[in-house]
Amino acid sequence: MKVNIRKISEETGFSMSTVSNALNRKKGVNRETAEKIWKAAEELGYHAEEEITKIRFVIFRRD
Repeated sequence: MKVNIRKISEETGFSMSTVSNALNRKKGVNRETAEKIWKAAEELGYHAEEEITKIRFVIFRRD
């Protein structure tokens, strides 16, 4: 089963917005809270999406 923010929220007791902010390493989340969320996420098998390394822009021309 795929692990999502809702599942982590239910397991930890924190709101979905707090879980999202912690997983995205945003400011405003207490360090201890973020550690609890990351620990629960790892135990549930959560894998963060890989960051985008390249962005390509393609322009098509009609002649």
